[in-house]
Formats: sequence, C-alpha cells, structure tokens
Amino acid sequence: MTGIGMIQTSLVFQQSGWLPVTLFFALFMVISSLCALFMVEAMQAIPGNRYFQGHVEFGTLINFYFGSTAHMIGQFSLYGALEVIAVGSIIQSSQTMDNLLIDIFGRTCGVSMGITSGSNATALSWFCVDSHGDSISPFGNEYMILTQGLLIVAIVIIPQCIVPLSEVLWIQVICFGVTLCVFLEWIVASCVNGLHMEYVPVMHGQVSGYAGLVGTVMLNYAFVQTVPSWVNVRRPDVNIQQSIWISSFAGFVCYILTGLLPALAYLIPEGSNLIAVLTTNGGMVNKVFGYLFSLMVLMMSVPVLLIVAKLNLDQNFEMQSGVSTFLAQVVPWILCIPFLTGTYLTEINNWGSLVFVSVANFVVPLLIYLRAVEFRKS
Repeated sequence: MTGIGMIQTSLVFQQSGWLPVTLFFALFMVISSLCALFMVEAMQAIPGNRYFQGHVEFGTLINFYFGSTAHMIGQFSLYGALEVIAVGSIIQSSQTMDNLLIDIFGRTCGVSMGITSGSNATALSWFCVDSHGDSISPFGNEYMILTQGLLIVAIVIIPQCIVPLSEVLWIQVICFGVTLCVFLEWIVASCVNGLHMEYVPVMHGQVSGYAGLVGTVMLNYAFVQTVPSWVNVRRPDVNIQQSIWISSFAGFVCYILTGLLPALAYLIPEGSNLIAVLTTNGGMVNKVFGYLFSLMVLMMSVPVLLIVAKLNLDQNFEMQSGVSTFLAQVVPWILCIPFLTGTYLTEINNWGSLVFVSVANFVVPLLIYLRAVEFRKS
C-alpha cells in the first residue's frame, strides 16, 4: 500500500482540495478491504480449500468461477495492473538513483537516442548531466534508452525475482521499518517548514483539479490483487480479517498525514511529485529521506509485483517457464524505456490506475465473490 501512488498524493490534495480527497480515501479504504475479504471468501469456497490447503492465485479464482473468455480478460487486467505499478516504481527508482549519482559523483550518464524537444536526430550517443534540472528526471526531455540509475536498479531488483515469494518477505519487513521513519520525517519536516493553508483549498472550484484524484486514490489501494498470494504464504496463525482491516486503516492514516501535511508545506508543480520536490529543493535531510523512500520502499516493492505476476501466469496458463518469465519480469523493463524522462510518470500512474488497477482490484473481486456465493448455494 505504501507504493508509487503515495508520492502523488500531496499534489492531488493541492489540485482537488482536502475534503474530497479525504472522503475518497476513506471510501476506498472500506471498498478495498471488502474486496480483499471477498477474494478470501472465494478462495475458501473452492472445494478442498476451506482452510487454504491449496495454492490458489488471483487468476485461479477467475478460471474456476468463470469461463475461458472471462478468465483471459480478468488475467489481462491483473497482469496490466501489476505491470503498470511495477513500471511506475522502476521509473521513479531509476530517476531517484540518477539524482543520487549526481549528488555523490557530480554527474550521471546514459545512452541517448539523440532526440529532444527541439531536435529530430536519432543517433545513439553517450549523454551525461551534472545537475538535477527542473524536471523529475535529471535528463529533462532527452529521450534515454538506458541510464546508470536504471542499470543499478535492475542489478538490485532482478536477483530478487528468481527466488520464491516467501524468501523476499524479510526484505519487506525491513522496508516497512524504513517506511515508518520516512513518514515520520515527512511529517516533522512539513511542520518545521511551515504549513500554508492557502496551498490546499477545502475544495477546488475547477473540474480539471479532480483529473488525477480517482486514479491516485485507487493506485494507493491497489493491494487487493496481491491478497491471494499473501494468503498462500502467510503463517497459519495470522488472522486474515484483522490483518486486512488494520493495514487498510493504517494506510488511510498514512495517506492523510503524509499527503496533506507536505501539501501544506511545499508547492508541487503540475506533472511533478513529492519525491522530486524533496530531493531537489527540500534540503539535505529531506533529500536523504526522499532517496530512502524511492530506493528502499518503491524499488523493493517491484520484486513482489513481478513474482506475483509470474505466479499467476504459471498457474493459469500452459506456457513454458521462460515465456512467463519474459512476460512478467522482462517486459516491464522494456516498457519503462520510453518513459524514463519527461513528465510521463504521472500520466502512467493516473491512466494505468483507471484502465487496469480499477478492474483488477475493485471490479473483478466483486464479480468473483458473487459467483462464489452462487457456487456455494448450488
């Protein structure tokens, strides 16, 4: 839940106003929790799985309760949702890593296609920058097919994708501790910087201000799709309902505190995000904690997303392991290349949420539950 959507929350508060954003977060807290419990109920309704004896993934539920056509549609929505979040996290992590390289070594480099907003050249060349610039990426609008930041992120993430999901959960525990420290720093830094009530209206008068609200809120609550995989690897003594409700409520509190307070303290340009502001203009302490969030929280969440995607492909389609590995764990790296620079990250998150995340996390679970109820009655 503490993923790529959190860095856009402050901007949404400024664009839409604190009242509608708070209401939407509260609403989807309830909806996402219910959808997660719907998935769990549907898992238990499968014969022989009352106590989760089997290994049932998201796609398995669709395949069991619906026909092949619905299975393909549902599996595609899940695959798209997981890949969209993974691509966004990879892009943000690589941009942060490039900024970190500039701070440590004075510059960062990569392979450019030689295309900028004012040039039509397409020759590949080695391109370096020595300042953060005004964009999210230090490379600005230069089209890059590889950066040193992306290469380092790949070196860290890829080895984690070849081990079972249960083997990388200890990394998530460490990242959870880092996340709490980052959130606390954001809250304290915002209060120290000074809260400006004029930065966040009660409600925004223009409809355009609500453009990214729904997409950002759904992206923050896009944990439903991973619940079956979590249920399969959790300890038997873990209370599922309690875990889901506590997590969703804790997430809601985090979204309000780490979204609203920074929104009151820092002006965030359109197309940018909180991490970009903190790592370029927020002072040394803010910069360090901004780097920690991107590299220890966003980057380390990517292996879980890619492993879950592969698990669903392996269990629900008769394909060779190499094919599922390519689709789940190679394709995201290819897709992120056109969006490494510029301001595309915000658009990917907003539209990816509306197209894929909404279906996989809030539509399909409800349909699965309704079909599971009919199945139990019959």
